[in-house]
Amino acid sequence: MNTVAEILKITIPALLVLLTAIILLRGMIKNDQEKRKHELILQNNRTVIPIRLQAYERVVLFLERISLESMLIRINTPGMT
Repeated sequence: MNTVAEILKITIPALLVLLTAIILLRGMIKNDQEKRKHELILQNNRTVIPIRLQAYERVVLFLERISLESMLIRINTPGMT
């Protein structure tokens, strides 16, 4: 009976320390993953935003080229009023 009590005196605090370490490490890992995810999103935004702006510029140029006045000037054939 005395040996069981001695074993419990050692294992219970060890288990408490182990559980505390596991909880702390989980929190640190989760925080680190969120930080990395946020950094990745910021890096993607730095890459994507200029490309997106270029695409919008191309769309605007395309829409300007297909305006009615522009098409009439290009398709101007003799005899048309």
